[in-house]
Amino acid sequence: MILASLLASSKYIIVNKDLIQILGLNEAIILGELCSEYTYWANINKLEDNEYFYSTRDNIQKNTGITPHFQRIAMKNLEEKGIIYTKKKGIPCKTYYKIDEVKVIEYLKKAQLFPENSVVDEMNDKILTEETTRQKQEEQQDIDDVNINNNNNINNKKNNKEEHTHVEETKKQFAEKVFMEQKEYDDLLEQFGADLTKQLIEQLNLYKQAKGQAYDNDYAAILRWVTTRIREMEKEKQSYDNFKNKQKTINNKSYTNFEQRQYPPGFLDNLFCNLDNNK
Repeated sequence: MILASLLASSKYIIVNKDLIQILGLNEAIILGELCSEYTYWANINKLEDNEYFYSTRDNIQKNTGITPHFQRIAMKNLEEKGIIYTKKKGIPCKTYYKIDEVKVIEYLKKAQLFPENSVVDEMNDKILTEETTRQKQEEQQDIDDVNINNNNNINNKKNNKEEHTHVEETKKQFAEKVFMEQKEYDDLLEQFGADLTKQLIEQLNLYKQAKGQAYDNDYAAILRWVTTRIREMEKEKQSYDNFKNKQKTINNKSYTNFEQRQYPPGFLDNLFCNLDNNK
């Protein structure tokens, strides 16, 4: 990627003043860091799925000093501008990034970073070639789809195309420290119901607040250990309730349910007679 070579190197993050004015400070820094990471993965031939590359919140914080909270804000802004794309895959789930050179060039032109007849022409040629190749691939994919199922209607074709160009939705905030995609939250509702899902989110939120812990994927954290912790807490509560009920039963047997004693006929008369004789 020519743009990545311009904005990054192996030892430095290149942050342009004009990009800071257009995108924001954190956004410009993270874009420079992602360009640097792209260059690293490209140099070792480990780019995946049409130039996607892997990174983590911890790695970005280590290299930029930007915390995960502000990373999420900056990433959201960059995604909304179409500058970067993200997707998650693998077990454990990992986040992969892709930089859209076309969009970056548009913002660079707005900032007037490139004069006429500069390296932009070379990048434009490269982009044109990539777009032509991508268009051919999409056309071939459409033909394959028709051959597989010629009963699909126009709406189905449109849905298939949207799936091929899908960009993962932005995560939503479900608690102060808990962020998930809507489909992940819906999956929790389906598995556990509304009440237990609320408990799971609250438990993870309290843990992250207390420990200062951050996760790349809060949904995965809930499935991996929060559900187990909730079950343990329920068992502990059940054991405590059983203990209280047992103690209550013991106390009731000790202090209640007195029975009236039965005396034989004439017992009380003889008792009173004996009392009179002793006077």
